[in-house]
Parts: sequence; structure tokens; C-alpha cells
Amino acid sequence: MRISAFGGALLATGAFLPVLAIALNRQLRRLDASSVKNPALVELLGRIPIFAPLPESAIEHLASSLTARAFPAGAVVFSQGERGDRFYIIESGQVDVLTDGISVATLGSSDSFGEIALLRDVPRTATIRTLTDVQLQRLDRARFTGTGTGNSTSADAADAVVGSRLGLRSGFTAV
Repeated sequence: MRISAFGGALLATGAFLPVLAIALNRQLRRLDASSVKNPALVELLGRIPIFAPLPESAIEHLASSLTARAFPAGAVVFSQGERGDRFYIIESGQVDVLTDGISVATLGSSDSFGEIALLRDVPRTATIRTLTDVQLQRLDRARFTGTGTGNSTSADAADAVVGSRLGLRSGFTAV
């Protein structure tokens, strides 16, 4: 049986692919190992309106940038007037939002705060005090603003969140 030129090319390509797979095996394993280490954080980020419009790969990348921080009940996460440097997501527990010393909202698991100071480049507009022991996930300013404003749908969602917080109650300009 004679093999045509096309068949020979196909045979050569077919023989080459297993060799390529073996050669790339180490790199593929390294890539798998660097993938999301905590799918729960990806899910948590996906529930945040600012990040929900993003592709899953962008959310996975953000999840790898989160840092955890625990606070006991009664602790101040940040105070009104401070410079904003991070965005926060509540993994568990509850916090009180205080504007001019008056409680204006309570936030709990899967809620977030800190976006106004980062997106508008203004001092913190509220104080956040923990009501219970709280586990937070934090995202630094550069990562948050790069992601929150780098995607038009996400930027629109961020503007909507800021608008709703600013308009929620007179004087409530949460974080």
C-alpha cells in the first residue's frame, strides 16, 4: 500500500503530537499547580456585583491576589477620613458601618466595602467596626482599581454600587 504525500504529512504530524505532549508535560503540570488554590474565593468574588461581569479567568486571577485578615468583635477595620488602600469582602461575620459615629448599615457574609475611597480617590467615608469575629478577604488598591475599571461592564457595576451606597440614606457614604 502506498501512502500519498497528504497521508505522509498526516502520519508525521500524528507521530509528532505524542512527543510534543511528553515534552510539555512538566510545563502543563506547573500550570495546573498554579491554578486557583481556593475555589471558594473564586465563588465569593463572583458574588460581588463589581466582579460578577468579569470572565472566570479574571476572577481566578483576582482570587489569587486576595489576602485574609481576621478581626475580633469590636475592632475597627478602618476609620472615616483615613486614606483608602484596600477593598474588603466579608467571608464570615458582621460589621457595622458608621458615618459620623451613627450606625447606617450592617454588612455580613459575601458583602463588600471600601470601594468608594478607591474608585473616587477620596478619604474613607465611613468607619467599619466589627460586630462579631470577622474573617475578611482584602484586595489592594492597584489590583482593585485595575480590575474594577478595566472592564466596561465591571466599571458600570462599580458605579452602580457606589451610587446605591451614596444614595441609600442621607449621610450614608459607605466606605
